[in-house]
Amino acid sequence: MKRFERIRLHKWVRMILIGGLGVLSLVGIGVIVKEVRAEHIQEQQRSLYDYRLKSAFNYQVYLLPNKLYEEGKQGEEETYLAEFVDKIEIGLESVFEGSEVADIQGQYQIAGTVQGYTTKEEKKQIIWSKTFEILPSKSFKEHTDKHHIKPTIQVDFAYYNQFARDIIEASQVNTPVELVIKLEGKQTITTQAGIVPGEIQGTITIPLNTAYFSIKKEGGAEVKDSLWETYTVPIPINIQIIILGVFMMILGVILLGGVILLTEPLSARDLRFRQLKRLLNNYGNRMVAIDTLRPIDTSEGYYVSSLEDLIKIADEIEKPVFYQRYNKLLELDTFYVEQEKVTYIYKLEAFNDGEYVKEQIEESIS
Repeated sequence: MKRFERIRLHKWVRMILIGGLGVLSLVGIGVIVKEVRAEHIQEQQRSLYDYRLKSAFNYQVYLLPNKLYEEGKQGEEETYLAEFVDKIEIGLESVFEGSEVADIQGQYQIAGTVQGYTTKEEKKQIIWSKTFEILPSKSFKEHTDKHHIKPTIQVDFAYYNQFARDIIEASQVNTPVELVIKLEGKQTITTQAGIVPGEIQGTITIPLNTAYFSIKKEGGAEVKDSLWETYTVPIPINIQIIILGVFMMILGVILLGGVILLTEPLSARDLRFRQLKRLLNNYGNRMVAIDTLRPIDTSEGYYVSSLEDLIKIADEIEKPVFYQRYNKLLELDTFYVEQEKVTYIYKLEAFNDGEYVKEQIEESIS
């Protein structure tokens, strides 16, 4: 019956395989334990209260009688001739809509500021300003699911335009001037699900002391959001992760057992055979094999530490490297170069299965 032979592997390769497969098994176990011990809950959200906040602005420019515009007014986003402008009607609106009734309270006011400014590095710097109260502070309080604030104001364009000209004439500082009308306020919406804070704001800018102008609006944002509740729900163990962990563990254990039982480290004989094959493959074309090696006078010989060093000497003195041919490759242990009466020798470590020699061979072929 033929004797079973284990697969021979280099010691370090075998150790790496054993270590790697051991780690694979441990990782599989870790995956299983982590999934089993994990807190199997998931956070979810649900809406308790939905709401919408919106600020909006609109305006119309009313004109003095003139031969150019027959309707007597202009709409938004047009260019206006200052000499034809009588007044500007501005409608400001703040809207709240909720999914249920809520307690709403707050206050707002409207003010207009005439200001002279200059621009430096694209930043506006105010030189002078004066603020006028247009709509005094108003408070409100309601219990409803819809709340609208819709103030309408009339801006006497001629009054503010003349005021700007008077300041420029009196100060002798001729800078751009504008009228900035601001709607400012705050409101708090108290619901059963919590509080919804909200700001009431918007701005309209009207240039003054200029032959023609356009009006700029800022604000008018709409917000749709909800008050959310976060809660947790249980979720099942992830079977796929458990299966993956079991697969990794079983695969690691099977392969680890196979490496331990079916392989063994290379013996000193195996290592020496590989060492000789490597030397002959690398330097065989620089060597001469002879059938009988004459006795070498070691008193006239010099030993070198490696075959590479012996090859360098042979190249330098232009002589071949000799070794004796054996029926068994493992009997080969000596290489030499002769120069007249001097012999250069490279001798392999004595071959046996001792650990010291085995380590030496492993180092030489690694």
